[in-house]
Amino acid sequence: MKTTFKMYFLLFLLIWGCSSLKQLDPQVEQFITEGDNYFNKKQYYEAIESYKKAILIDSLYPPYYEKISQAYQHLGNYDSAISLLTKAIKLEPHNAKYYLMRGDIYVDKQTNDSAIIDYTEAIEINPRYSYFYFKRGTTYAIMSEFFLATLDLDKAIELNSNISDYYYHRSKVHYQKRRYDLALDDANKAIDLRPKIAEYWFLKGLIHKELGQLDNALADLYHSNEIDNTKADSYYEIGLILTQKELFNSALINFNKAIKINPNHLLAFFQRGLAHKRNFNYHAAINDFTEFISLAENDPKLKFNVIQAKRLISELTQ
Repeated sequence: MKTTFKMYFLLFLLIWGCSSLKQLDPQVEQFITEGDNYFNKKQYYEAIESYKKAILIDSLYPPYYEKISQAYQHLGNYDSAISLLTKAIKLEPHNAKYYLMRGDIYVDKQTNDSAIIDYTEAIEINPRYSYFYFKRGTTYAIMSEFFLATLDLDKAIELNSNISDYYYHRSKVHYQKRRYDLALDDANKAIDLRPKIAEYWFLKGLIHKELGQLDNALADLYHSNEIDNTKADSYYEIGLILTQKELFNSALINFNKAIKINPNHLLAFFQRGLAHKRNFNYHAAINDFTEFISLAENDPKLKFNVIQAKRLISELTQ
């Protein structure tokens, strides 16, 4: 999934980069090459110092600010990264790439309203570039603005119907809005385009589960695991379905795998406790409920589960 967009985005950068080429001062070129070498070695502080030397000689070339911004972003210094891209934008205000990059940093910083403004600016500069709509649409989805998210993802697909992630993310929006038939259709389209992406099969499994098609859901989730067996949530969801089908021993195996992969998967402890209880292994159930309470007691999202776990411990110890 990421590879497709990396190639797509690199092509975009290449196109824009070609429009920004100029003859470099030999000393500037030396500093830029030096900075790029540091950057490629993930020595970001050193890269920044080299790029700064280039800017001292030529402060009017926007790509230098872009390079430093990327280094700061890798260091998690989002404010500096944004500031430098803002300088690049002032020097080249009609370069949509800089608005896209700054928007991405705003998303990393969780200032999504600012990201929306930048993606919108990029769209106004180049309204035929599908990726801009995709980025704005996925940001609207993060903000739970699902209607606007759907509009943007529709437009992205209209402009380019061959990108699997466009369908995948629209499927996620449909899923969140409980439009399961539409979600399933988009998940299938994503899989048709790129059948070896575990996340696509996982989402399809969740959709089938909501539709009550448990055997189909299990088949999808097992296929997701065949592609990538490192996802705790996939084993957790399989465990839930197997519990629902009263296959408690098999459910326990999957809850165990989920916890092994992610020891902080709190609901896996809770659900494993329920499976132990229904399998009449009360001692193991009490241990899981106790562990769950110790980990989740201060989590407001799990307050109901904590109350339930305490009640179940009380029942099992009487």
